Amino acid sequence: MRGDVKTSIRLNSVFLGFSIGLGIGIVLIVSVFCFSWIWDEKYKQLRAALFFGVSVFIVLIRKYWELRRSIQFWLALSILAIAHATIVWLFMTRVRSLSPRELIVIAAVECFPAVFLINWFVHSERMVQHEE
Repeated sequence: MRGDVKTSIRLNSVFLGFSIGLGIGIVLIVSVFCFSWIWDEKYKQLRAALFFGVSVFIVLIRKYWELRRSIQFWLALSILAIAHATIVWLFMTRVRSLSPRELIVIAAVECFPAVFLINWFVHSERMVQHEE
């Protein structure tokens, strides 16, 4: 019977990786030709901070991919993103510039409270659901 066969649609990982790479390549080419001012020397610090910040959140989203349907997960991630961007921006404008090495250290250290906060938000939601 046709209805008895379970079908699942899965993305081919090679196709997905190629698509992501192609998307990033298109964004870089468009930024070079249409927004060339972004590549000026005075925005070098902004590009580095943006790259390392986005990298941290990509790693966190990948680690907690199964929680993507949870509102608490996205709330925790939003709080972390806003706090990260605000603190890095304030430090860079008020104190001094950050080198890429320091941004890597910040990203590594930032993962510990991020994992704690995400787990706390998600598990507090599950505990409330179990009590009901």
